[in-house]
Amino acid sequence: MQSKDPRIVYEKMTRATYELSCSLQERFWPGCSCRSDFLEKTEIEDTANVTWLVRIEEDLAGIVGTFTFDEDEAGFDCNETIWLDWFVLIPKFRGLGLGKQVLLDTIAYCASLGQYDFLRIDTTYYPELPAIILYRKVMDLEEKYLAEPSGFGEFNYRIFSLSLHGKKIVPWCNHFLNLNG
Repeated sequence: MQSKDPRIVYEKMTRATYELSCSLQERFWPGCSCRSDFLEKTEIEDTANVTWLVRIEEDLAGIVGTFTFDEDEAGFDCNETIWLDWFVLIPKFRGLGLGKQVLLDTIAYCASLGQYDFLRIDTTYYPELPAIILYRKVMDLEEKYLAEPSGFGEFNYRIFSLSLHGKKIVPWCNHFLNLNG
């Protein structure tokens, strides 16, 4: 993945950076480990299921990734949608426009793959959370996700969707995601 901002460099997670990636993810999402998912991403060559370390002028600044569902995981449009995965910047890099650029770079990457119509984001919902404000500015559609309660309060999820190639957005319509599974 490339950035239009020369300060931002993406480093694909590998076995060598696996522990660093996990520790960063666990720091911002305590009790929500993705170690097995991250390990699988280091073992396969898959352009859609990948995690990157985000570096700003060589300093570790965050992580961002993408993933897809297999048909047996979510049968609804699994071949049309790529999802944003584990997007966070360390606090000292927030409020500088870098998060928006990382999201735009990720969108450009997803579009460049050429095989997905939509980028979607599932997230817990807190109205003043900077990520929610950013998603509202960049994404095309916001929906309440009511198919399952969140660990952070009853039905406190949102799905944001963006058309990658101009196709009319098909809403997610509460298709079950098994976010708590």
